[in-house]
Amino acid sequence: MTHVKVKPGICGFDTTIDVESKDMQNVTINVQTDCPNYQTINDELIEIDSFGEVLGTFGESKVCRLAKKYCKHPSCPIPTAILKGIEVECRLALPQKVEIDVIKDE
Repeated sequence: MTHVKVKPGICGFDTTIDVESKDMQNVTINVQTDCPNYQTINDELIEIDSFGEVLGTFGESKVCRLAKKYCKHPSCPIPTAILKGIEVECRLALPQKVEIDVIKDE
């Protein structure tokens, strides 16, 4: 199982994403968050095809379609975090910390 922890920023809705695969292709995803937008997304994140998710066209994966359905905030990092978790769980990428630092000059 792969665990992805997200601190998405000013909203404060820290999120944990668990991704599990038994065959290195199909994954089950569990999103644990206080974000009201993602409270019911788990019902639709069962048996996702990893290759279709991470090797397809940008923005056309099931994860991206569900993010569009549930969250109207396009800069939310949670969909990307889900896709990163899928990559790592299915050995399509190595686990590596991803960072986004937003700094505004005064």
